[in-house]
Amino acid sequence: VIGKSISRDGITITLNEIVMDSKNLWIAYSDSEDLNDKNHTGKEQTKKDLTSQDTDSDTQNTIEDKILFTEVRINGQEIHQGLGQRTVNNNALSENPITVEDFTIGEEINTEGTVNIEFKVWSIAMSDAETWENIQKIQANTQPYTFKLTTSKEELEKNTVDINLDQNIKFDSNILNLTEFRWNPFESTIYGTYDGTVYIDSDYYLIGTDDQGNKICYQETGRNGEETVFQQTIDPEFTVYKEISPEAKLITLQLYEVKNDTAHQVFEEKTDKDSSDDVYEEFAGYVYDDGENPTDAGVPIGDRFTLQIR
Repeated sequence: VIGKSISRDGITITLNEIVMDSKNLWIAYSDSEDLNDKNHTGKEQTKKDLTSQDTDSDTQNTIEDKILFTEVRINGQEIHQGLGQRTVNNNALSENPITVEDFTIGEEINTEGTVNIEFKVWSIAMSDAETWENIQKIQANTQPYTFKLTTSKEELEKNTVDINLDQNIKFDSNILNLTEFRWNPFESTIYGTYDGTVYIDSDYYLIGTDDQGNKICYQETGRNGEETVFQQTIDPEFTVYKEISPEAKLITLQLYEVKNDTAHQVFEEKTDKDSSDDVYEEFAGYVYDDGENPTDAGVPIGDRFTLQIR
Protein backbone atom coordinates (compact mmCIF):
# COMPACT_ATOMS: atom_id res chain seq x y z
CA VAL A 1 0.00 0.00 0.00
CA ILE A 2 2.88 2.40 0.74
CA GLY A 3 3.62 4.20 -2.52
CA LYS A 4 0.20 3.43 -3.97
CA SER A 5 -1.58 6.18 -5.92
CA ILE A 6 -5.28 6.64 -6.63
CA SER A 7 -6.29 8.89 -9.55
CA ARG A 8 -9.76 10.26 -10.19
CA ASP A 9 -11.24 13.45 -11.66
CA GLY A 10 -7.80 14.75 -12.62
CA ILE A 11 -6.38 14.46 -9.09
CA THR A 12 -3.91 11.84 -7.85
CA ILE A 13 -3.43 11.07 -4.14
CA THR A 14 -0.31 9.09 -3.19
CA LEU A 15 0.26 7.40 0.18
CA ASN A 16 3.95 7.94 0.94
CA GLU A 17 4.50 6.59 4.45
CA ILE A 18 2.81 5.54 7.70
CA VAL A 19 4.48 5.57 11.13
CA MET A 20 2.93 4.64 14.46
CA ASP A 21 3.74 4.49 18.15
CA SER A 22 1.66 3.90 21.26
CA LYS A 23 0.28 7.47 21.25
CA ASN A 24 0.15 8.70 17.66
CA LEU A 25 -0.18 7.76 14.02
CA TRP A 26 1.57 9.75 11.29
CA ILE A 27 0.55 9.60 7.64
CA ALA A 28 2.53 11.18 4.81
CA TYR A 29 0.70 11.71 1.53
CA SER A 30 0.88 13.93 -1.54
CA ASP A 31 -1.50 15.17 -4.22
CA SER A 32 -1.03 16.21 -7.80
CA GLU A 33 -3.28 17.41 -10.62
CA ASP A 34 -3.34 16.13 -14.20
CA LEU A 35 -3.37 19.26 -16.36
CA ASN A 36 -4.20 17.14 -19.41
CA ASP A 37 -7.45 15.83 -17.93
CA LYS A 38 -10.15 17.93 -19.61
CA ASN A 39 -12.86 16.29 -17.51
CA HIS A 40 -11.43 17.80 -14.35
CA THR A 41 -13.50 20.68 -12.99
CA GLY A 42 -11.77 23.98 -13.68
CA LYS A 43 -9.57 22.67 -16.51
CA GLU A 44 -11.97 22.23 -19.43
CA GLN A 45 -11.78 25.11 -21.88
CA THR A 46 -15.10 26.11 -23.41
CA LYS A 47 -15.57 27.95 -26.72
CA LYS A 48 -16.12 31.12 -24.70
CA ASP A 49 -12.77 30.57 -23.00
CA LEU A 50 -11.00 30.22 -26.34
CA THR A 51 -12.55 33.35 -27.82
CA SER A 52 -11.44 35.39 -24.81
CA GLN A 53 -7.89 34.01 -24.81
CA ASP A 54 -6.27 37.29 -25.84
CA THR A 55 -8.12 39.38 -23.25
CA ASP A 56 -8.28 37.11 -20.23
CA SER A 57 -5.75 34.30 -20.53
CA ASP A 58 -5.12 34.24 -16.78
CA THR A 59 -8.75 33.37 -16.10
CA GLN A 60 -8.59 30.44 -18.55
CA ASN A 61 -5.66 28.88 -16.71
CA THR A 62 -7.05 29.33 -13.22
CA ILE A 63 -7.27 26.06 -11.26
CA GLU A 64 -9.75 26.02 -8.43
CA ASP A 65 -7.99 25.80 -5.07
CA LYS A 66 -8.65 22.63 -3.13
CA ILE A 67 -8.41 21.60 0.51
CA LEU A 68 -7.74 17.99 1.47
CA PHE A 69 -9.83 16.61 4.34
CA THR A 70 -8.91 13.26 5.86
CA GLU A 71 -10.38 10.54 8.06
CA VAL A 72 -8.53 7.64 9.70
CA ARG A 73 -9.94 4.53 11.34
CA ILE A 74 -8.02 1.87 13.25
CA ASN A 75 -9.86 -1.45 13.55
CA GLY A 76 -13.05 0.39 12.61
CA GLN A 77 -12.71 3.15 15.22
CA GLU A 78 -12.11 6.72 14.10
CA ILE A 79 -9.08 8.53 15.52
CA HIS A 80 -8.76 12.30 15.54
CA GLN A 81 -6.19 14.75 14.24
CA GLY A 82 -3.49 15.74 16.71
CA LEU A 83 -1.34 18.84 16.29
CA GLY A 84 -2.26 19.22 12.62
CA GLN A 85 -0.42 19.17 9.30
CA ARG A 86 2.98 20.21 8.06
CA THR A 87 4.43 20.17 4.58
CA VAL A 88 7.76 18.54 3.74
CA ASN A 89 9.51 17.37 0.61
CA ASN A 90 11.82 14.45 1.28
CA ASN A 91 12.63 14.05 -2.41
CA ALA A 92 14.43 17.01 -3.91
CA LEU A 93 13.43 15.84 -7.41
CA SER A 94 9.72 15.74 -6.57
CA GLU A 95 7.48 18.55 -7.79
CA ASN A 96 4.76 17.71 -5.26
CA PRO A 97 5.26 18.57 -1.58
CA ILE A 98 4.43 15.86 0.94
CA THR A 99 1.85 16.52 3.67
CA VAL A 100 2.47 14.91 7.05
CA GLU A 101 -0.57 14.65 9.31
CA ASP A 102 -0.58 13.27 12.83
CA PHE A 103 -3.49 11.58 14.61
CA THR A 104 -3.95 10.85 18.31
CA ILE A 105 -4.56 7.24 19.35
CA GLY A 106 -6.89 7.21 22.35
CA GLU A 107 -6.72 4.65 25.13
CA GLU A 108 -9.94 3.09 23.84
CA ILE A 109 -8.24 2.10 20.56
CA ASN A 110 -6.82 -1.43 20.64
CA THR A 111 -3.54 -1.60 18.71
CA GLU A 112 -2.36 -4.98 19.97
CA GLY A 113 -2.10 -7.76 17.41
CA THR A 114 -3.47 -7.06 13.94
CA VAL A 115 -4.01 -3.41 13.06
CA ASN A 116 -6.41 -2.57 10.23
CA ILE A 117 -6.00 1.01 9.00
CA GLU A 118 -8.40 2.82 6.68
CA PHE A 119 -7.28 6.23 5.41
CA LYS A 120 -9.73 8.40 3.43
CA VAL A 121 -9.05 11.67 1.61
CA TRP A 122 -11.59 14.12 0.19
CA SER A 123 -10.57 16.93 -2.15
CA ILE A 124 -12.94 19.84 -1.49
CA ALA A 125 -12.98 23.26 -3.14
CA MET A 126 -12.12 26.09 -0.78
CA SER A 127 -15.34 27.86 -1.70
CA ASP A 128 -17.30 24.81 -0.50
CA ALA A 129 -15.38 24.51 2.75
CA GLU A 130 -16.60 27.68 4.43
CA THR A 131 -18.72 25.81 6.97
CA TRP A 132 -18.37 22.45 8.69
CA GLU A 133 -21.92 21.63 7.59
CA ASN A 134 -20.93 21.96 3.93
CA ILE A 135 -17.89 19.78 4.44
CA GLN A 136 -19.93 17.03 6.08
CA LYS A 137 -22.47 17.08 3.23
CA ILE A 138 -19.73 16.81 0.60
CA GLN A 139 -18.04 13.97 2.49
CA ALA A 140 -21.36 12.11 2.70
CA ASN A 141 -22.09 12.50 -1.01
CA THR A 142 -18.61 12.19 -2.52
CA GLN A 143 -16.49 9.09 -3.00
CA PRO A 144 -13.20 9.51 -1.11
CA TYR A 145 -9.75 8.31 -2.10
CA THR A 146 -9.49 5.27 0.20
CA PHE A 147 -6.36 3.37 1.25
CA LYS A 148 -6.62 0.20 3.35
CA LEU A 149 -3.85 -1.86 4.92
CA THR A 150 -3.47 -4.62 7.49
CA THR A 151 -0.30 -4.52 9.58
CA SER A 152 0.90 -4.40 13.21
CA LYS A 153 2.04 -1.73 15.62
CA GLU A 154 5.46 -3.38 15.77
CA GLU A 155 5.86 -3.05 12.00
CA LEU A 156 4.80 0.61 11.96
CA GLU A 157 7.00 1.68 14.88
CA LYS A 158 10.18 -0.07 13.78
CA ASN A 159 11.66 3.32 12.79
CA THR A 160 10.76 4.97 16.11
CA VAL A 161 13.40 5.68 18.76
CA ASP A 162 11.92 5.58 22.29
CA ILE A 163 14.16 6.37 25.25
CA ASN A 164 13.31 6.76 28.94
CA LEU A 165 14.78 9.92 30.49
CA ASP A 166 15.49 11.12 34.00
CA GLN A 167 16.60 14.71 33.43
CA ASN A 168 15.65 17.27 36.10
CA ILE A 169 15.67 21.03 35.51
CA LYS A 170 15.09 23.34 38.48
CA PHE A 171 13.49 26.77 38.03
CA ASP A 172 11.70 29.15 40.39
CA SER A 173 9.91 26.97 42.93
CA ASN A 174 9.35 24.04 40.59
CA ILE A 175 11.20 21.19 38.90
CA LEU A 176 10.73 19.97 35.33
CA ASN A 177 11.50 16.28 34.98
CA LEU A 178 11.93 15.09 31.38
CA THR A 179 10.78 11.46 31.27
CA GLU A 180 10.67 10.25 27.65
CA PHE A 181 12.19 11.01 24.24
CA ARG A 182 10.47 9.79 21.05
CA TRP A 183 11.74 10.27 17.51
CA ASN A 184 10.53 8.96 14.15
CA PRO A 185 11.01 10.11 10.54
CA PHE A 186 8.31 12.80 10.91
CA GLU A 187 8.15 13.97 14.53
CA SER A 188 10.14 14.19 17.71
CA THR A 189 8.54 14.62 21.13
CA ILE A 190 9.87 14.99 24.66
CA TYR A 191 7.49 14.22 27.54
CA GLY A 192 7.85 15.49 31.08
CA THR A 193 6.21 16.27 34.41
CA TYR A 194 6.30 19.14 36.89
CA ASP A 195 6.39 18.68 40.66
CA GLY A 196 3.11 20.55 40.82
CA THR A 197 0.66 22.34 38.57
CA VAL A 198 2.36 25.27 36.83
CA TYR A 199 0.50 28.59 36.65
CA ILE A 200 2.97 30.67 34.64
CA ASP A 201 2.06 32.86 31.67
CA SER A 202 5.24 31.99 29.78
CA ASP A 203 6.32 29.84 26.86
CA TYR A 204 9.06 27.24 27.31
CA TYR A 205 11.45 25.86 24.72
CA LEU A 206 14.21 23.25 24.66
CA ILE A 207 16.79 24.64 22.21
CA GLY A 208 20.13 23.23 21.11
CA THR A 209 21.93 21.23 18.40
CA ASP A 210 22.50 17.67 17.34
CA ASP A 211 26.03 16.31 16.92
CA GLN A 212 25.82 16.98 13.16
CA GLY A 213 25.49 20.73 13.73
CA ASN A 214 21.74 21.12 13.09
CA LYS A 215 19.97 23.72 15.21
CA ILE A 216 16.92 22.10 16.83
CA CYS A 217 14.07 23.37 18.97
CA TYR A 218 11.24 21.83 20.99
CA GLN A 219 8.30 24.03 21.99
CA GLU A 220 6.09 23.20 24.94
CA THR A 221 2.71 22.44 23.38
CA GLY A 222 0.78 20.29 25.82
CA ARG A 223 0.97 21.48 29.42
CA ASN A 224 -1.83 19.79 31.35
CA GLY A 225 -1.60 20.16 35.11
CA GLU A 226 1.59 18.37 36.12
CA GLU A 227 2.16 16.74 32.72
CA THR A 228 3.71 18.43 29.70
CA VAL A 229 4.82 17.77 26.12
CA PHE A 230 7.55 19.44 24.06
CA GLN A 231 7.07 19.11 20.28
CA GLN A 232 9.90 19.68 17.83
CA THR A 233 9.54 22.88 15.77
CA ILE A 234 10.83 22.69 12.20
CA ASP A 235 10.97 25.83 10.06
CA PRO A 236 14.42 26.36 8.48
CA GLU A 237 13.33 29.51 6.60
CA PHE A 238 11.76 31.38 9.51
CA THR A 239 13.36 30.09 12.69
CA VAL A 240 16.46 28.31 11.23
CA TYR A 241 15.50 25.22 13.25
CA LYS A 242 15.85 21.92 11.38
CA GLU A 243 15.06 18.26 11.78
CA ILE A 244 17.43 16.01 13.71
CA SER A 245 19.93 14.47 11.32
CA PRO A 246 19.32 10.76 10.61
CA GLU A 247 22.98 10.21 11.46
CA ALA A 248 22.80 12.00 14.83
CA LYS A 249 23.67 10.09 17.98
CA LEU A 250 23.59 12.95 20.50
CA ILE A 251 21.53 16.10 21.03
CA THR A 252 22.38 18.92 23.45
CA LEU A 253 19.54 21.06 24.79
CA GLN A 254 18.92 24.05 27.07
CA LEU A 255 15.58 25.09 28.61
CA TYR A 256 14.52 28.66 27.74
CA GLU A 257 11.65 30.73 29.09
CA VAL A 258 9.92 33.35 26.91
CA LYS A 259 7.62 35.56 28.96
CA ASN A 260 4.37 36.88 27.54
CA ASP A 261 5.42 38.63 24.31
CA THR A 262 3.01 41.58 24.30
CA ALA A 263 5.12 43.50 21.76
CA HIS A 264 4.23 41.03 18.99
CA GLN A 265 0.77 40.01 20.18
CA VAL A 266 -2.30 40.72 18.06
CA PHE A 267 -5.96 39.96 18.67
CA GLU A 268 -8.61 38.88 16.20
CA GLU A 269 -12.36 38.73 16.72
CA LYS A 270 -14.35 36.01 15.00
CA THR A 271 -18.14 36.17 14.95
CA ASP A 272 -20.14 32.97 14.78
CA LYS A 273 -22.21 33.41 11.59
CA ASP A 274 -24.79 30.89 12.77
CA SER A 275 -25.31 32.56 16.12
CA SER A 276 -28.30 34.81 16.79
CA ASP A 277 -27.04 36.21 20.10
CA ASP A 278 -24.03 38.17 18.72
CA VAL A 279 -21.56 35.90 20.48
CA TYR A 280 -17.99 36.19 19.25
CA GLU A 281 -14.62 34.71 20.14
CA GLU A 282 -11.34 36.55 20.48
CA PHE A 283 -8.10 34.87 19.40
CA ALA A 284 -4.59 35.97 20.35
CA GLY A 285 -1.70 35.46 17.95
CA TYR A 286 1.81 36.72 17.34
CA VAL A 287 3.25 38.50 14.31
CA TYR A 288 7.01 38.73 13.67
CA ASP A 289 8.98 40.61 11.02
CA ASP A 290 11.61 39.05 8.78
CA GLY A 291 14.67 38.10 10.80
CA GLU A 292 12.77 38.04 14.10
CA ASN A 293 12.43 34.79 16.01
CA PRO A 294 9.87 33.95 18.73
CA THR A 295 12.72 32.55 20.82
CA ASP A 296 14.95 35.65 20.58
CA ALA A 297 13.73 36.85 23.98
CA GLY A 298 14.32 33.47 25.64
CA VAL A 299 16.05 33.41 29.04
CA PRO A 300 18.10 30.25 29.76
CA ILE A 301 17.08 28.17 32.79
CA GLY A 302 19.32 25.57 34.40
CA ASP A 303 22.24 23.90 32.67
CA ARG A 304 22.66 22.41 29.24
CA PHE A 305 22.31 18.66 29.04
CA THR A 306 23.07 16.00 26.43
CA LEU A 307 20.87 13.06 25.43
CA GLN A 308 22.18 9.98 23.68
CA ILE A 309 19.49 9.12 21.12
CA ARG A 310 21.26 6.20 19.43
